[in-house]
This record gives sequence, structure tokens and C-alpha cells, in this order.
Amino acid sequence: MVHTDDIAWAHSRFGWTDLLIGGVLEPLHQSEPVTYRPPAWDVHGRVGSIAVPHTAVLVIIEGVGASRPGLRDLVDATVYIRANRSDIERRNAARVRSGETTASGVRTCR
Repeated sequence: MVHTDDIAWAHSRFGWTDLLIGGVLEPLHQSEPVTYRPPAWDVHGRVGSIAVPHTAVLVIIEGVGASRPGLRDLVDATVYIRANRSDIERRNAARVRSGETTASGVRTCR
């Protein structure tokens, strides 16, 4: 599973399509393994990488924007899941508590 939040981390909420395509989707379409560190990870000292073996039979791109038009030619199917407000708020609070994000980085429900 590849999380769009990891691709976009400290980069841009919306301007990360090229990172996902060049760093993850194109290598997978060429049957290459993925070990990708988005540029902001190096700039801000985030450890680790996004890793997907070339033998993966299913890769899920998870997150808001995962089915955006710029990715259509590189994904086989999309699924839209809607959560209720209390679930979203509970998950966001857990992300803040864990240090994954800050309160200012969490989108509010409207």
C-alpha cells in the first residue's frame, strides 16, 4: 500500500501527482521495484522510504486524490470510500497524538 499522505508529506497537499507517477507508478509499470524517497523527506530529515517489490500483484494507492485525472492511465481501478464525521475526527486526533501530523495539518470536516 502506498499512502498519498506519504507522497505529499511536507511537499504539497495537491501538487504531488508527478512524484507519485515518477517515483512509484512508472517503475511499477516497468516491472521495477520501488524504493522511493520523495524530495521533501530528504529536506526535512524523514527516515525510511516508500517500498514496493516488483513482484507485487496488487498495489493500493490510498488517500485523497488517489483517483485524480492525472493518474487515470496508470491505475486499473478506483474505489471511493466515504467515512462519517466522527470517524474522521477520531482518526485525525490519533494522527496528531502519534506525531504523524500536527493539528494545523489536519483537514477539518465540513
